[in-house]
Amino acid sequence: MKKINQVYKNQSGFAVIAAALSLALLGLMVLGSTTLVSTSNKSKADTDSRAKVEAYLLAGQEYAIREINQGRDPTVTNQAIGGGSFSVSVSYPTITVSASYDIATATRSFDTNFAADCVSFTCNPLSSSGKRLYGLELNKSCLDTPTLTHFQVDAMPYSGEAVTEIMIEGQKVWEDWAGVAAGTMLDIDDISLPPNPATTANVDYIQFYSPLELGQIYIFYAWFADSSFTMFTCVDSQSPGPGESGDPTEGFNVNNGKIELDPGYQITFEVLCADMAYPGDGGDMELRSRLIRNEVPDADWLFGSGPLMGGESQTESNTSTGIMIYALEGNSKYQKVWDFSALSTNQTQIRTLVDGNFPTPYLEGFGGSQAIEDCLSPYIDRSAQEVDLAPNEILIMHELGVDYSKTSEEGNFQDLILKATVNPIKGGLGSFSS
Repeated sequence: MKKINQVYKNQSGFAVIAAALSLALLGLMVLGSTTLVSTSNKSKADTDSRAKVEAYLLAGQEYAIREINQGRDPTVTNQAIGGGSFSVSVSYPTITVSASYDIATATRSFDTNFAADCVSFTCNPLSSSGKRLYGLELNKSCLDTPTLTHFQVDAMPYSGEAVTEIMIEGQKVWEDWAGVAAGTMLDIDDISLPPNPATTANVDYIQFYSPLELGQIYIFYAWFADSSFTMFTCVDSQSPGPGESGDPTEGFNVNNGKIELDPGYQITFEVLCADMAYPGDGGDMELRSRLIRNEVPDADWLFGSGPLMGGESQTESNTSTGIMIYALEGNSKYQKVWDFSALSTNQTQIRTLVDGNFPTPYLEGFGGSQAIEDCLSPYIDRSAQEVDLAPNEILIMHELGVDYSKTSEEGNFQDLILKATVNPIKGGLGSFSS
């Protein structure tokens, strides 16, 4: 019995061990089952995220195409929708859309029609008249309302042309009466081309600072809101006829505040107005003018050393075989509290105007000074708001009291006004006839 009892006892110990092993195996089975369920759920979540991020990519793509079709810039960053987002970037002609949802991200690039692919220039025909270009059209072949944001016109050969105004579809989209040199990108007022079914937008005219030479070549550039741009070249159909020089004036040219005088011509400078008050106490300012010939300033003041009073006159003749280039320096001085000079090449301070140019926008005399109309009444066309000069006359209007300010009411350009008149030297090489 003792032996049998011992066997039972050993069997009992084995049973305990077996039970423990069974419990351990059962635990492993349960743990394995839990891991399998967790992995399956994660895989399902990842698949769901990937499916949804594809939907966000599609949403970003549709958004970009819609914005371009409506003439807008499609660029956007982290546009949130629900639990995800998309971003759109543009590098014409490619759009890149990036999307994210949960842990999933995706990127897709594609090409599409931009405004520049759908809009072209037509010269119908291009024609110059005085200071304006006519006959330019913008033609639309696709999209709905492309939006024009910047414009540029180049003239070849360039001879100082400066743009003052652009009119499109009856809207003045850009204006700077001082003129901006051709070849400069102009930030115009945004204008959308007419919506479908219209296909043509008219550039009513492009106006320049001075009359245009005939037969010029012009290159036009247009930038759109969607970051694309296009260009086109036209030739002015108004070519010079037999015996015509094509020059807008004979004997001189005005270029960025400088007067280029041809050989055999003379130029007479006359002081029309010289009236400027110091705003502190109303005292009279001393005004003077200096001539600069071919970049070299004269040692003496023009019209003599004394302060200008009005009515002074001086004539210069070009008896050389080359062009003489004149610029002017204006100076205002008051006791020891004010001494200011400006060059005519600085067009924010001095306007050099020929027939048809815009006058200064401020015509009232500031601080009790003489009103500019009193001085310029014979030279201003009030109905057209332009200066009205003979073909051989030039106005040089100085602002010597407000430095570098075109918007202040004090900046009225009436401080010192000169008139220059160009005529052939009697018996010389010129042949001007008014």
